[in-house]
Amino acid sequence: MSHHFAQVLLERKEADVILLDCTKAFDRLPHDVIVNSLRKHGVDGCLLALFSDYLKGRREREVTSEVPQGSILGPVLFTVAVNGLSGVVSSKVLQYADDIVLYRKVNSEADFVALQKDLDSLTKWCEEVGLDINPKKSQHLRISNKKFQTAVPTRNYNFNGEAIPAEGEAECLGATFSSRLDWTGQVDKLVAKCRKRLYAIKAFPRRFGVVKQLLFNSLVRSVMDYASSSWHSTGKGLQKKLDNIQKKFLQIIRLGCL
Repeated sequence: MSHHFAQVLLERKEADVILLDCTKAFDRLPHDVIVNSLRKHGVDGCLLALFSDYLKGRREREVTSEVPQGSILGPVLFTVAVNGLSGVVSSKVLQYADDIVLYRKVNSEADFVALQKDLDSLTKWCEEVGLDINPKKSQHLRISNKKFQTAVPTRNYNFNGEAIPAEGEAECLGATFSSRLDWTGQVDKLVAKCRKRLYAIKAFPRRFGVVKQLLFNSLVRSVMDYASSSWHSTGKGLQKKLDNIQKKFLQIIRLGCL
């Protein structure tokens, strides 16, 4: 995702990104939609009947929708059910489970019209498959380095008649994307989260040095490394903020050994 957006900036162009918020997507997807999607993908006979039985009768009361969460098959079944999304729009679609992102390079009014048309088509598609999109929680992000950006003719994109708010930063899969991809918001968020966890680790007595190292790797380092392949190209100032987190931990360990 960050690669696609970085290419837009390298080409000195602009792109509009629509991050759609699916309301309880796993809970509201009808079972018949999942079964029909499996059938379209070549699953039939006993195997299709097995999947159908797997979805139905999982509780004492009758449930006609919901993908089983916490299971291995849950995300797979959801992905299969919504796999037809890319076929109803002309813009590029980036999707991971219930996180759906549409983006399109915008050079003229025709591009804005095409993206809005895709959102209208997506509205009809969501009604057919049983997905509920919340426009107010969805986000519109403009990827651009230009000082004077091309304005959307209608001011805002709309989904099902409701305006999608335009934002300077948007979060997807735990990563914060900005219009210029400078990653300031992402790093500031990580630093604040890591400082809180370092404070908790510091409370352990000095003799628990090994425990502190394990906690640092599992609670702090894992947060710092998350999606780092996307935002590794940050400036020196942001890199210094991240380095200070590790230096602070080394000070805690050193003081604990005294």
